Amino acid sequence: MDQMYFVQQNAIRSTLNRKKSHRFVYIVITAYKILFVSVKRITSVLV
Repeated sequence: MDQMYFVQQNAIRSTLNRKKSHRFVYIVITAYKILFVSVKRITSVLV
């Protein structure tokens, strides 16, 4: 999970460095964070 997170962060960083669609990247990051938190909550409820 941690490794996956770091890979995601590196992908985000390289995309930001390109500065193509800054707004789109921001939306994707926000959606990813919300999804990540939701998954964490669901797993804690199940366990």
